[in-house]
Amino acid sequence: MEVDYLSKVIVGPGRLPDNVHLQSPSLELVNNTDQHVAFRFKRKGGILHAKSTHTIVVGCTDGVFLECSISGDRYVTFKDQSECNEFFEEAKEMGNVVHELALEGIFTRQGETPFPAIPPITKIIVGLSRNDFAELCALDVHPTDRLILTGYESGSRYSEVRLHNYDTPDMAPLRTVCGTKPYCVKFVAQKQQFVAATSDGFIHVYNYGRGIQKIISFKSADYFDIRVADHSTKSYVSSLSAGPIKLWGWNKGSPNLINENTDWKCTQTFEAVQYCLEWPAVFNPKDTNCFVVASDDFTIKVSYVDSPTSNYTLSGHSDKVNCLEFFKRNDQHYLITGSNDCTAKIWDLQKKTCVHTLRAFMSPVHSVVSLRDLPYLILSSEDGIIHIWNSRNSRLERMVTFATIGNIPHLYLMGTRRVVIERRGTISFMDIDNEGSAVTSSQL
Repeated sequence: MEVDYLSKVIVGPGRLPDNVHLQSPSLELVNNTDQHVAFRFKRKGGILHAKSTHTIVVGCTDGVFLECSISGDRYVTFKDQSECNEFFEEAKEMGNVVHELALEGIFTRQGETPFPAIPPITKIIVGLSRNDFAELCALDVHPTDRLILTGYESGSRYSEVRLHNYDTPDMAPLRTVCGTKPYCVKFVAQKQQFVAATSDGFIHVYNYGRGIQKIISFKSADYFDIRVADHSTKSYVSSLSAGPIKLWGWNKGSPNLINENTDWKCTQTFEAVQYCLEWPAVFNPKDTNCFVVASDDFTIKVSYVDSPTSNYTLSGHSDKVNCLEFFKRNDQHYLITGSNDCTAKIWDLQKKTCVHTLRAFMSPVHSVVSLRDLPYLILSSEDGIIHIWNSRNSRLERMVTFATIGNIPHLYLMGTRRVVIERRGTISFMDIDNEGSAVTSSQL
């Protein structure tokens, strides 16, 4: 096992002199063996799978202590931190080898780099940070352009949607007031529009081609929490609330003529079942009339736009399903789902069955994205760990831990390889290279 440093200077949060920066080393744990390795780092621990890599972004000023020991096939993952602690206590009592490494916090003068540069697995990218007292409530990323949409609420003072251009991070975002709290924002890329679903049950439609212009608002549900999904090729979006799923279509006129975009109508209402509100419906890229949605009974409903009832149900998770994503393997599309049962499952919709279960998680799986031109699935979990799996062979290749972050509720894909990370009210970025290496970010 090797432990390497990544040399990236992160400015301390106002507690250091102006010319002193904090050198925050990231640990790269590389397991070149055919056995699993247990590790424990501060208050976090886990299993480093055979032939895999784990990057830990430290982000602290004091010394830290790392312990590692061969776990073999006994553990694929730890259920929780207490089981990890018990493993190390037992290993020491049994006389098993436990490697211990003490690391010190490092301070450097501005411009100094005490560690030699190595090929980066983690690269800090400029991001967006919250510069007011507003709460980040909603987020979406444009599927092709470098645009980010955010929804904010600041108590009773205001609620607004902001449009950020990643190419001009120093430029103030475009803003529009949306009245009540925005629970979901979504690009309708094919029309240069976006929608915002707010706490009063309304969906608001805006054009962003030249500034931000409001087009129309319409009532979607009585319940305040609404999730919206955009169909990439068809002229409709779906809305999901505590009631039924609704399909909204619009006039097929020119997207540049606002008066031809005001005719939004509900074209289909689907059966009212208890859906999971954390994740919107997801359309099947191979069959554009098919979509999937998570249900509160721990299943996934597979439906078609021309039928008000679900076509069939996928069962297998033992707790709530939090996220869904389609990906392509060997010219066939599969569905991956993440759950509170600390697993992710891969489904073959042609066979209507689960073909693989990913089990390396210590906490609920909250979000998943698939890269468009690389065979990787990126999943985040409640304990602040991002897992990078090879979609061809379902093998865990890399993990990235943000040691002080905690829950990572949502991931988004910008372009083909940049993953946008929502965490604690801030937005960060992580690039994935050809080898599956993670390139992580600072705040946006």
